[in-house]
Amino acid sequence: MKLSEVQVKPFSIINGAAFSAPSSVLPELLKQTYIDYIDFNYEVTILPVSISGSQSDHHYLHQTPEGILSGRGVNIAIIDTGVDYTHPDLGGCLGVNCRVIGGYDTVDDDSDPFDENGHGTHVAGIAAGTGLSSGVAQGANILAYRALNAAGSGTFASTIEAIERAIADGAHIINMSLGSSNAPVNNPLNLAVREAVKKGVLVVTSAGNSGPQWGTISSPGNEELALTVGALRSDDTVASFSSRGPVRISFTLKPDVSAPGVDILSAIPGGGHLRLSGTSMAAPYVAGIAALYRELMPHSDVLAIKARIIQSAKSLNQPLWNAGLGKAGLNINASRPIAIYPTSVSFRVTQSENSDDKQINDGVLTAWNFDSIVKNARITWELPAGVDIQIQESVALPSSGKVDIPYQIRINQDAVPYPIFSPPIFLGNIGLIANNDTLKIPVVIAKPSELVFEFQSPPSIVVVHDRNGGYDFRGNPGRVF
Repeated sequence: MKLSEVQVKPFSIINGAAFSAPSSVLPELLKQTYIDYIDFNYEVTILPVSISGSQSDHHYLHQTPEGILSGRGVNIAIIDTGVDYTHPDLGGCLGVNCRVIGGYDTVDDDSDPFDENGHGTHVAGIAAGTGLSSGVAQGANILAYRALNAAGSGTFASTIEAIERAIADGAHIINMSLGSSNAPVNNPLNLAVREAVKKGVLVVTSAGNSGPQWGTISSPGNEELALTVGALRSDDTVASFSSRGPVRISFTLKPDVSAPGVDILSAIPGGGHLRLSGTSMAAPYVAGIAALYRELMPHSDVLAIKARIIQSAKSLNQPLWNAGLGKAGLNINASRPIAIYPTSVSFRVTQSENSDDKQINDGVLTAWNFDSIVKNARITWELPAGVDIQIQESVALPSSGKVDIPYQIRINQDAVPYPIFSPPIFLGNIGLIANNDTLKIPVVIAKPSELVFEFQSPPSIVVVHDRNGGYDFRGNPGRVF
């Protein structure tokens, strides 16, 4: 095959394209100045779920001082196996005057996103269904995207196209109860999620069902800007199957929050209902909560909504890498009047030949005050040995506004020991105390053992396998990585 014969499908959201070609074409492609790197078009699948037989709690309309919140006027995009829009719980039709107002099938490239699997319909019912589905945001609109086929399988390309279409169709929130377990963190799907959030769309993802080992969060749940959700049992303990963080390589703290994900009753194609378990069921619960916040705060920054959901979660006395900051709450009245983003910060200790060197990490915290009065806040911190911080000790939070707080974390590499436990991290925090409200942002300091590869000349592709069958893919890695 000649280079000129390669067929491509462009994606503006990632400034890239999908193509299919024999490996013999890759060296020539990599020589092109307009190509930064080449990655696999990884498989994306619905996450394995189990059928269960017990009743779950249901969730109805939510009263606030402003009135009843139902997600009215908010568009939730379900990127999945499609949606059975004929189901009574989901409105019974597809179109402008229906609950499912639109969508697309990126598998068959047509305008009918009907669900041939059942997974997407179940997910949509949890987020916004009525009737026995009793979804969280029963007044929200649904946008349905069939990015996965009848077997529950798709690709990065079919999923990225669905993200692009959801943004163009006016989605405020995207739910992705799907994953790719072998993809590295910096991949095209994660980049598409990142760009969607930058465009003002909140992306909610499932953590994965590969627990209970640490470092098992699947893509795109391992993307920092995604709101990643783990699964809880009815007694608020973490389900054994729920994937745990932190994210390997980057050590980003995930999941962000957890939500009910065991024995969840919702719609299935054909008008029926079924109880299923999985983080696939937990994510749309939080997508529904996000729709309630979006209705309450229609002009707020998407990161402010994300932070408020995470930092209003009920603490579960679990390791942060198991359940995130806790159980996402439906009681909007009880949500915190302040929020900070990012909701956690992570630093991986790098090695230096000079023992006097310090690793310098500059960053900015953004703090929001949702009350109509100015709040004077104190800033506190507790950090592991060998780590210090430069940050102001107080800040005025403007009424119904936000303020940026710059900081610098300095790490003395030699003073930070190698952890003798898993995951190989130390935890600290940065606190914000305003009146009687205290927020603490987890600080993750990771110091894993490192394996360094050095080549005489840069290879095109490197794939490193581990003994558990996982691997890390690097395209154009350079001479040393």
